[in-house]
Amino acid sequence: TFSYLADLAQYVSQKAPGTFNDFVQAMKYVGPSVRALGVDIKWLAGAYIMLDKAGIRNAEAGTALRSMFKHLVQPTLSARGMYAQLGIDMAEFTKRSDKVTAAQLVKRIAVEFGKDFSTIGPELQRILDSGDGAAEMQAALIDAITRAWDGKMKAQDARKLGKFVNNFLSSAVAEIDPEKWIKALAEKNVTFGQFLQLVEPRQAMRLRNLMAETLGEDAALRALETPIAQMEGFRRGLADEAALKMMQGYPAAIAKLTAAWHTFIETLDKSGVIDRLADGLKAL
Repeated sequence: TFSYLADLAQYVSQKAPGTFNDFVQAMKYVGPSVRALGVDIKWLAGAYIMLDKAGIRNAEAGTALRSMFKHLVQPTLSARGMYAQLGIDMAEFTKRSDKVTAAQLVKRIAVEFGKDFSTIGPELQRILDSGDGAAEMQAALIDAITRAWDGKMKAQDARKLGKFVNNFLSSAVAEIDPEKWIKALAEKNVTFGQFLQLVEPRQAMRLRNLMAETLGEDAALRALETPIAQMEGFRRGLADEAALKMMQGYPAAIAKLTAAWHTFIETLDKSGVIDRLADGLKAL
């Protein structure tokens, strides 16, 4: 609702060191890409405040957030390795759509590699229906396709197949739970630098250095602070409270004078003075 968004805007204005316009500009970059994934705007606001406090704001923060969700749905090879080392299964934070089938996979493989794998369609479908984690499912699909490959697979094709299967599974993600994901990273004592390496690998070092310059080296090395923690003070009614504060001082005096004037006019009207005055003016 509008009142909820007004309260949220007021909270971000209070907590983020930058301007509220910085937040608005950031949302232009990330909003459309996460809308379909069911991400709560309250969580998104918390993630922005976390970046803003690190000196990453405006369009740069929006791009980082957009990259965050892209790499959550579609992690890079190095990110998958980091998740494996941390013992984190991305399937715990993503909900797959039921629309992806082996027939679709076989068709896309034919387009991408020019090979027909329809004979192993039933095996591929069993893997897709297994309910295994994303990493296990990806490994099983690659193994099945590799075994059915016509001739020896080149190293280039093997790398291409790994990325292809990862993208195919990522396209099946219908919903994500970023709060649960971030909390899991925090529990593993992931630092902000490691977090940036997961979600924005191309800009990780530069963004980390920016945060260190803004908050100090110790802050750059401490455990990740979760976006939801940034929102602990959020509550409904913040916009109304801000409006009341704005009505103090000179605005309040004007409001009191206006109210008193209206009361005075209503009193005259009820007593009949205004009617008698009007009749007297008409008689002139």
